[in-house]
This record gives sequence, structure tokens and C-alpha cells, in this order.
Amino acid sequence: MRRIAEFVVSLGGLAALATAATAVTAHLGGPLPGPVAGLLVYLALLATGAFAATLAAARWLSGLLGALIVPPLVGIAAFGPVLAAGGVRLAVALVAGTLVTSIVTAVSFRVLGGRG
Repeated sequence: MRRIAEFVVSLGGLAALATAATAVTAHLGGPLPGPVAGLLVYLALLATGAFAATLAAARWLSGLLGALIVPPLVGIAAFGPVLAAGGVRLAVALVAGTLVTSIVTAVSFRVLGGRG
């Protein structure tokens, strides 16, 4: 029961961090999206060991990424004419986004010492 409580508290900490980062970036009006700022702050906290207890919850959330990626891809496939009209821009955004995400994930993995 204690592990479940710790897991729930960890999820709450991650949610609070995401909400706070979104609120701060919205208030400041900067170019960095709130979720990106939250991930950068989370990475910094992990590097210092401050949020090490949230790793189990973060792993669980990472496992759900496939479920978060499939619906947008189905939406893109369902709107063929929209895809055709902006296909090159969408393809560049998709490839660039995937590349940046892959690089940040790899760097994060290295910074955290390959824990996973």
C-alpha cells in the first residue's frame, strides 16, 4: 500500500510541475511552451537527485507514449486533403519534432547515467 501511495504522490508531483511550468510560461509569454519548460526543469531536478523518487511514475508515463501518439496519426490519415495541402510543412514538422525529441531523450538518458 505504501508503494501505491508513493506512486500517486510522484504522479501528483509530476502533474504539479507540469502545471506550474505551463502557468509560468503563459504568464511570462515566452516562446518556450509550458510542457517543454516543465521537462527541462524536471531534467534539472533529476540531475540533482531532487526528484529521483518520481522515476517509477515517469517510467510508467513514458510507457503510455504510444497511446498518446496513435490518435494524432489516425487524425492525420483521416484528413487526407488537409495533409495534401500542407504535406511538406507537416512532414518537415513531423521529422524535425521526432529528431529533436530523439536527441533530447538520448541526452537525458546519458545525463541520468543510463538509468532506465
